[in-house]
Amino acid sequence: MKKWLTLPLAAGCLVLLAMPALANEGHMNRPSDLSTIPVKGSYQEKLETETVYSVDISWGSMEFVYAKEGTGVWNPETHSYDNVSGAGWQYPAGGPGGLAGNEVQITNHSNTKIVCSLDFTTEEAFPEIVGTFDRPEISISSAEGKAVDDETLTQKSKLNMQGALAKQVVTPTPIGEILVTLQE
Repeated sequence: MKKWLTLPLAAGCLVLLAMPALANEGHMNRPSDLSTIPVKGSYQEKLETETVYSVDISWGSMEFVYAKEGTGVWNPETHSYDNVSGAGWQYPAGGPGGLAGNEVQITNHSNTKIVCSLDFTTEEAFPEIVGTFDRPEISISSAEGKAVDDETLTQKSKLNMQGALAKQVVTPTPIGEILVTLQE
């Protein structure tokens, strides 16, 4: 019976003695004591890093006005109209961040190249209105190794509207929405 208990007790003692070695710690009792810490190394051809996506999207006012006839600003010095615009869709020239009213701006802060697509979807109540982008797909290189304010990391696209808006719509009314998709 005593032999049967000896083996489990010896195994338990070995486990307890190995614990400090697994804990990655040491202890010294006097100034002349030394402690050593093992340091290991290995070689890898390339370290794998995680892809991090960080994309800023900003846009102009996106408030369009449909005019049946053109407009302009009367200039009394030249007896003519300045800033003449034809009939059709108009939008504010300046907006937040210096963007025109019809512009979408995308900035890549990711450590990988990105491709974004832009689509305009018309509200059901306005099937005669169509919106298209001059650049429906934007590709921007990786921000890795580039300054935060590097101009090559920012691209713009302009929304152009076609079709007529009914004259009863005299206040700003939702006519559609833009879907920006980050593709893989």
